[in-house]
Amino acid sequence: HIHTNGSTATAYPGEDAANGVVKLYGLSATPVEDVGVVHWRWTGSDRGYSTHDRTRIFDSTCSGPLSSSTDAGEPRYNVKNGQTICVEFTYENNGSTRQQIVEVGFYLSDNDAITILDTRLGGVTLLDLRRDNVWTRKDVITLPNNLVVGNKFHVGAIVDENNKIAEVAESNNATYLGIKVIE
Repeated sequence: HIHTNGSTATAYPGEDAANGVVKLYGLSATPVEDVGVVHWRWTGSDRGYSTHDRTRIFDSTCSGPLSSSTDAGEPRYNVKNGQTICVEFTYENNGSTRQQIVEVGFYLSDNDAITILDTRLGGVTLLDLRRDNVWTRKDVITLPNNLVVGNKFHVGAIVDENNKIAEVAESNNATYLGIKVIE
């Protein structure tokens, strides 16, 4: 798997490979923890090697994707000031232990490197993030009403935003979706 946040692309095993290693060799005697969030969703139908596509931004009812265009090869969704939107991200547990409470923060950034220094738009608590169970979900957030029309931003998610889980890798804890303010 390739994880992207900002200009950094990081290769990591991902949930499928991590689960395969556990099935072949068993769990490590010393627990290894790693949770992640990605802007990809599974779209395959055969439960074998799967097909993926980008996660999306929907209207406030989470029913229809917003209109978008392509910017530097990536989708950028058209939004309005103060609009309530529904963001879709995929969460995974690549570690040894079931994580029963995992905090996720949603952020607005003027660049694609999502950090806790960006503007926090809200958050959710994931309950029961298990190994071998990738979870794509939609969450509703509201954008600020003072964004400059025509400007481009990124809405991002940070999983384990308060670093409560001692992880072997933190580089897969944040990702983004592009937006453009149209009115």
